[in-house]
Amino acid sequence: MADDVAVTYRRSSRARRRASAPADRCAGGEGRDPRAVALSPSTGDRPDEEPRDDGTPPPVPDAADPADAEGSLRRRADRARATTRKRRDQVREKTKERTDHVRERTRERTEQVRERTDQVRDRAMERTEHVRERTRELTEPARMTVYRLFGIDRSGPPPIETLAGQPLRVWTIPNAVGLIRLAFIPVFLVLALSTDGGTDALPALVFLAIAASDYLDGFLARLTGQYSRFGTLLDPLTDRALVVAGGIVCWHFDLLPREALGVLVARELYTTDAARRALKKDVRLGVNWWGRLAVWPLMSGLFAALVGVGWPAKVAVVIGVAMAIMATIRYERDGRRQLRERAAAAAAAPSVPTAGANG
Repeated sequence: MADDVAVTYRRSSRARRRASAPADRCAGGEGRDPRAVALSPSTGDRPDEEPRDDGTPPPVPDAADPADAEGSLRRRADRARATTRKRRDQVREKTKERTDHVRERTRERTEQVRERTDQVRDRAMERTEHVRERTRELTEPARMTVYRLFGIDRSGPPPIETLAGQPLRVWTIPNAVGLIRLAFIPVFLVLALSTDGGTDALPALVFLAIAASDYLDGFLARLTGQYSRFGTLLDPLTDRALVVAGGIVCWHFDLLPREALGVLVARELYTTDAARRALKKDVRLGVNWWGRLAVWPLMSGLFAALVGVGWPAKVAVVIGVAMAIMATIRYERDGRRQLRERAAAAAAAPSVPTAGANG
């Protein structure tokens, strides 16, 4: 009885499967039980299962748990997401480091360019201020006063007509006086050397006139405003020539100590050569007070010797020679200082920095 029931159950099961097979094939296998397995062609049973004696169908083994598959996929997705996040963080960190490095280098180069620009601007401002001050000194007209007219006040700037590069302007009233003074120096030498003792009145008067007119040409230049570069060259040349001429006469007749006369003539020759070199190098040497004051004892001593005054002439000449030496030292120091300042200004003039390949 049990066997009959089992056979009947199997036949009904096969019939149901055969009825559902076309629908499964038409649907492309959709809706098929994932736990369905191959059946035996003869009996329709699973080949690895034996029919039970009680007629119940053999148990069908369960497939893999869908929850486990979904958890595995989720874990893989989490691992992929974590890997992507880690790589993204690494790329972001490297990009940040490179950006910070580029920003730091750009900041350093910007600071260097700013410092160089500030240095160039400061130097340009200093030069501009120096040029402006120099231009103001050269162009500002000195207000004529009584002290300035008589040569006592010499604090103003030199006249523009006396600066280097200006025309000589030979034919002026002060230059006419200077040329006359220079022309009478040979006359004095001839008159003095033709005497017996060198103390005659005529050569002494000629010497006095030439020495006294030294003040006249400067006074006329300030009074008439006829300044000239030729006058600034002619006046010191005439004074030194007169001193040398008086020294020659006093040496010839032994009117003054020859040691002092030798030092005096050597000083005048050296000063004349130094003035020539300064003019060649465009160095302007203004007359200092030692040179101005030395003229009076020198001229007075030479004139006193020419008129036969003994020891006062010697004292005056010695004092004048000492003051003239001090004036020469000052001239030399001023000239060297101007040359050093010019060389330092030329060395401190850098080229404007340009942006190169390295910034």
